[in-house]
Amino acid sequence: MTTLVPLISRDLTFTPYSIQWIPTSARICVVGATGRGTGTIAVFEFQKAFSLVGEAETTTPVRCCTMGAADGITRRLATGDFDGQLQLWDTNRFDLPLSTVKAHETIINAIDGCGGINRPGGTREIVTASRDGNIKVWDTRDIEKSVLDIRPKRTEQINDAWAVAFGNFENGNERLLAVGFDNGELQLFDIASTQYIYKTKLNSGICSIEFSGPTRLTITTLNGITLFDFSKETTIKNLPGSSDTTVWSTRHLPQDPNYFASASGDGTVSIWNHENLKSPLSTITASKHPIISSDWNKDKKGLLAYCSFDQTLRLGLVKGL
Repeated sequence: MTTLVPLISRDLTFTPYSIQWIPTSARICVVGATGRGTGTIAVFEFQKAFSLVGEAETTTPVRCCTMGAADGITRRLATGDFDGQLQLWDTNRFDLPLSTVKAHETIINAIDGCGGINRPGGTREIVTASRDGNIKVWDTRDIEKSVLDIRPKRTEQINDAWAVAFGNFENGNERLLAVGFDNGELQLFDIASTQYIYKTKLNSGICSIEFSGPTRLTITTLNGITLFDFSKETTIKNLPGSSDTTVWSTRHLPQDPNYFASASGDGTVSIWNHENLKSPLSTITASKHPIISSDWNKDKKGLLAYCSFDQTLRLGLVKGL
């Protein structure tokens, strides 16, 4: 029997928006906003409890972060903030960012990375998605200029890009991008050919996207979870029982992507299995406030961190995987 067991929690001094485990460590990064209108990047180490081991205050709130392009030595964190800045940070010291670029005209809603130790294959790259409707890809060796810009046509309405994810990143020459917008539009983009390969529209705004294989997408929206498989004929499936609330985040278990976690606006965290989608394997109510972000630890199978708008970082262990 698969069960999510809560372990420990830690009160935060800021509102969290995104969390990421630092590769090959027991440390986790949490980014967010303070009540003063500034941002915070905090690093906690997990032993028997969460201990704060590093922290920085930024001039503007930090909306998103990724370690997807981080190698096993420098382990650099990439962040996107409310002013449209993309920054790279040394997770051992936060006095100054290693690199900063004005990536977008306004808030960076979502960020993803690939090519790093946890997501190997090809060049280490970062992708950003913004309220300005633009999607940009960056080479971590030099982020002064993006290597790819995907912009809406002048005749098209500019929609708020809420979610973005790299796909097929194991093959560095055939990477895909999945992008989700506030109006429910989903776009798949082939980086090598620089063209769209699929477009559709869901019935509500897309909050997060993650690939669980070369052709399989898990998408969370303002009213549930939707699964896509575009291997031969595109199939779309809405999960039962997931449509009562906004689902803010989805993350697949690194050791077995048949399992994934969802974090919802009603304060619940659920564990699912792609092979049996009639209902979640396990669901807990972790908070009275929305769970905004979650992340699995790649070294310890089943170890799941998640954070909520009640300014709390929590850790749970999924047994029976």
